[in-house]
Amino acid sequence: MRISYDPKYDVMYLKFIDGKVADTIEVEANILIDYGEQREIMGIEIIRRLSE
Repeated sequence: MRISYDPKYDVMYLKFIDGKVADTIEVEANILIDYGEQREIMGIEIIRRLSE
């Protein structure tokens, strides 16, 4: 597993598997799961959106 963080946009990504992402689903506000072609979880993105 690899963890990356972008402080400019306050986004963290947990990458479990390398490869092509076939689909991305927002499971709840600001949490997205990337799935591979066999429906395996490839990564999870967590976005912190500040109130404007």
